[in-house]
Amino acid sequence: MKREQRLRNEAEIALAREQGRNYSNRLVAMYIRPNQQEQSRIGLAAGKRLGKAHLRNRAKRLLREAVNRRLLQLKPGVDILLVARPACVGSGLAEVGAAVDDLLLKSKLIPTPTETQVSS
Repeated sequence: MKREQRLRNEAEIALAREQGRNYSNRLVAMYIRPNQQEQSRIGLAAGKRLGKAHLRNRAKRLLREAVNRRLLQLKPGVDILLVARPACVGSGLAEVGAAVDDLLLKSKLIPTPTETQVSS
């Protein structure tokens, strides 16, 4: 992700967590908050309860790859914070990708599959 597409400091992440709307499932928690910019920004977090650093880094890599696949479809003007949950550590990319897609659809940040087929 490009620099302007990321939540870069703790204050931005804290705002997304405290003021954002929450969506979650077994693998991922997502907080979304409107921003006043032309594009959406994304932050990734994995707390220490996930385990050691290599496990937290793997969880963030999975989240990053899952969201990169949907980056072009995201609705602009939103800050998104994705937080890995403990079940994310033992999951593969397909599972995490499906979980992230589910949350993005619930929050209406990406179009539903039927909307994309109709508009094409």
